[in-house]
Amino acid sequence: MAMSLINPKRFGLPLLYIIVGLLYVAYIAFIIAGNQSGVDYETFMQIGDRFRTGQPVWTENSYYPMPYVMIFGLFSALPRPISMFIWHSAAIILALYITRGKPWPLLFAPLLAHTIGGQTAFFGLLGLYIYRQNRERWQGGIGLAILLFKPQLAIFPLIWAGLNWLDELRRQRRIPLQSIVFIIGALLIFVPGFLIIPDWVQQWLAQPRPLFVRAMAGIVPRSLFIVFNGQNSLYWVLLITSAIILFTVVFAAYRRKLPFDVFMMCSYVINPLVHDYDLIQMIAVLERPAYWWAAVLGSIPTWLVIFFAYGNDSAWYAVTLIAPVVLMVMLRYRNQPQEVNLQAILTKKVLL
Repeated sequence: MAMSLINPKRFGLPLLYIIVGLLYVAYIAFIIAGNQSGVDYETFMQIGDRFRTGQPVWTENSYYPMPYVMIFGLFSALPRPISMFIWHSAAIILALYITRGKPWPLLFAPLLAHTIGGQTAFFGLLGLYIYRQNRERWQGGIGLAILLFKPQLAIFPLIWAGLNWLDELRRQRRIPLQSIVFIIGALLIFVPGFLIIPDWVQQWLAQPRPLFVRAMAGIVPRSLFIVFNGQNSLYWVLLITSAIILFTVVFAAYRRKLPFDVFMMCSYVINPLVHDYDLIQMIAVLERPAYWWAAVLGSIPTWLVIFFAYGNDSAWYAVTLIAPVVLMVMLRYRNQPQEVNLQAILTKKVLL
């Protein structure tokens, strides 16, 4: 009887979901009531205000391409409560939709970091989800185009898609329909901006975002950045070399049949442009319970940082642990014919 009462699967876990869910709700209600969100959301709305009033857009702390600037303009024009509610809750709702109502993403620290900061990885999650669900169909091109709202989150999906397009072109001697849909989608996203600010690309590139160690979520680029106290030629040589070694080892482990989800997890280990809040994109590829529980457990140190060391840049190294933990679990169970329920394993060990 006593064991059943403390069984986390029966009592503790649902209670934890309720508590954490209320935390999200309370935060969004708090910022709406106070009419003040995190510094990033406020910065985005200022960019939107400047865009709508014809002022210079790409000034200090403004690094987003024109399609996202137009989104900022739209949300800055909405009534503040509506703007804040949609902006801060959209990623949460999408995450729960992707998991078919399973609430585990609420325990994934990058989702909380994304919510608190009022961040911009929504289209990264949406685009990757659409592409992953339609990798062999033309609809996948729509997902790839959506990823271009935040180009750094499109790099590795486009590498995967491009290699598949080349293979299809070689085998079938025709241009893949998915690539055509992608190009059309990209034009629909980017062309309107040129009608408003014809030279927006030059203005945008004139304000390149430097690499900030605080924002890096990849363990390899962040570690190298710390070792070299910044970036130099050797930094990039070692980063590229590390990426080649990682993909070679993982490719061999899967006997030359590398799954897309594992490919993406490798990218989160070595991509220097992925930030802590961008890791919500992982939700789209964590389909097995073993993987999503590895992600949740791997993000526990990040939860501690959010609550106790939010302003400590060095402490945010904790976020780099998430992707390697999940990748190791993927490698551990790569030949597992049946679904591995990590939650059940942990529960069994706790009760024993």
